[in-house]
Amino acid sequence: MRDQIDQCDKVTVTYGKRITDRLTPQSAKIRKDWGVDVIVNCTGMGAAELAGASTVPLRGALVRVPMERWPKGKQPKTAYAISKTAHQQDMVFIVPRQTHLILGGLVEPSEYDTHIGKEYTPVKDMCDRCKRFAPELLKDVQLADTDVDVIAGLRPYRVENVCVEKKYGFNIVHNYGHGGSGFSLSYGCAREAIGLLDSMEGAPFRVVDLRPAALHQHADAYTSLQTPTFTTARLDGQEVSVEQPVYA
Repeated sequence: MRDQIDQCDKVTVTYGKRITDRLTPQSAKIRKDWGVDVIVNCTGMGAAELAGASTVPLRGALVRVPMERWPKGKQPKTAYAISKTAHQQDMVFIVPRQTHLILGGLVEPSEYDTHIGKEYTPVKDMCDRCKRFAPELLKDVQLADTDVDVIAGLRPYRVENVCVEKKYGFNIVHNYGHGGSGFSLSYGCAREAIGLLDSMEGAPFRVVDLRPAALHQHADAYTSLQTPTFTTARLDGQEVSVEQPVYA
């Protein structure tokens, strides 16, 4: 496997079947079947079954507005992230990407159903918060517009905090439970996982690429991200902290 990695920019390995039950007792068989030396467990919510982890989903939703709504040269480039208060549903973030402006956010613990849409009241409230924060930017955006859509997903949260550790004697490295901070923590956790791999007995492992998946999927949106500035603003009569990274 290492020879394949040395010769290729990208290697995809398919196990051929879904892995169920605890990972540790079957780790030797999996490594043999794949012809690999180590297993890195990045299964998110799947870690509840594979590692016996106390993970719960934090359901989230995003509203997507096409960038073509704004004329060329006037499309939004600044991302706003409002620090959440004690009320988890008071957060606001507005993030420009190549094709869409993303509006959020929503955090609902222990909710598994991702079939929520524009009619869901918390989604309406989320969109309204963004419009109250940036009324000029979003003055022509309505949730009911046909070109505006809603996507929902689950953030894997671990009660005991993020798990980045190795299973001694089984050549397993765990890396899961990042909740809503997966992208923010991806660099550090990836490097920590590599460090755990290097600490195992046997031949050293070569780092191929530590960039998070989001960089590959949205490379154009992240390549020119500038150092964020922090300011304060008022939202619904409350002073909040605002992080403002700018996309060139």
